[in-house]
Amino acid sequence: MNIKQSLSNAFEIAKLNTAAIEQVVKDENATSEGITILVIAGLMSGLPMLLKGQFFSLIFTAVGYVIIATLLIGLLHLTAILLGGSTNFMVFYRVVCHAWIIGVLNVFAIIPIIGKLIPLLTTLGIMAICVVIVENVHGLSTPKSIAVVIIPTLLRVVIFLLKFFAIISHGILKHLVFL
Repeated sequence: MNIKQSLSNAFEIAKLNTAAIEQVVKDENATSEGITILVIAGLMSGLPMLLKGQFFSLIFTAVGYVIIATLLIGLLHLTAILLGGSTNFMVFYRVVCHAWIIGVLNVFAIIPIIGKLIPLLTTLGIMAICVVIVENVHGLSTPKSIAVVIIPTLLRVVIFLLKFFAIISHGILKHLVFL
């Protein structure tokens, strides 16, 4: 598969086309194109920073996008396996990488006021696409596929809240100690 076909499949996966998902599953050479799609999405997400003159932020955004996406895909895969999923990581990884094409919409985050909603909407979009991917690639039922996507999300929210309250309590304790 070439990059043009991979981009076509990526857009079809974003439209929840299961035939495109199956095509990427079967093509072992599509992994590098999937990573390329992640880099493209990362660059597009960082483009608003470039317009502000922050060139290195653009590069760090693209690299960070690939790293964070890989970690999140690994977490989704692990959750799917724990709930009875049946595929290997690389197959799942390459399909979800293609789905991450939706991240190019983050370029619109530069639009005043509504631009702040774009990353949230792309996150919700990738979550919905991942439910369909988990269902088709791991062979799980729809409720289990939803759980695969929701459990890591809830875990991240809990970790964030624990950090948030730890910071707040540390600040409060710090002031109490000096009284």
